[in-house]
Amino acid sequence: MQLKQFYSGHPWLKQTYHSIKLLFESNKSTLIPAPLFDENEKESYSAFNFPVNDDESIYFNKLKNLDAYIVYPAPDILIKTTKEIFPDHLLYCHSGVFIESLLILNKNQKTQKRFFVNTRNNFLDIVILDGRKLLFHNSFSYKSKEDFIYFVIFVIEQLQLNPEDIELVLSGMIDKNSRLFDTIYKYIRNVSFQTKTDAFNYSYVFNEVPSYHYFNLLNFELCEL
Repeated sequence: MQLKQFYSGHPWLKQTYHSIKLLFESNKSTLIPAPLFDENEKESYSAFNFPVNDDESIYFNKLKNLDAYIVYPAPDILIKTTKEIFPDHLLYCHSGVFIESLLILNKNQKTQKRFFVNTRNNFLDIVILDGRKLLFHNSFSYKSKEDFIYFVIFVIEQLQLNPEDIELVLSGMIDKNSRLFDTIYKYIRNVSFQTKTDAFNYSYVFNEVPSYHYFNLLNFELCEL
């Protein structure tokens, strides 16, 4: 398996660490308000919201700033392998980290609707905040820039937002000189990229990497998960 090969080829991964947290990317997850959450019902929550394969199991994380749980599946072979490599690791869903990071970083923002899009390989994650309130979260699969902008415009229309007024903040694998960005800019003018938080000190090598490319990873430690 590629994960074992990567582990074997990078000796620094074998050192002793205070804690080990793994960020798992998935296109399937759902949010359950904390007062309604029952761990014994996690399979029912999942089955109602997305298909679960026979070789997957259901996991969950508490989102403290949202007072909710995010429920998601992960492949059994992946979990088995990560437990062999990192027996005491903690698993987290990338969508939960995305939501928690945005809630923390925007906690002092004035009340206004802000539209966040995280771009992954063939997937995009959308979060809309109104001040510290989560209005919307979902992940969509896309194959072309037309698919991508369709989902962005669809969400804007469903929430009755004005594309002339809404602020769209991008993160993930997208750049200003890409065709994907050009397509977005045709429909939404107020577009920016996520910047590095000043909560951490960064090595100079991070100057060579766009901060918005690895927004979830760089802000993982902000989250109270």
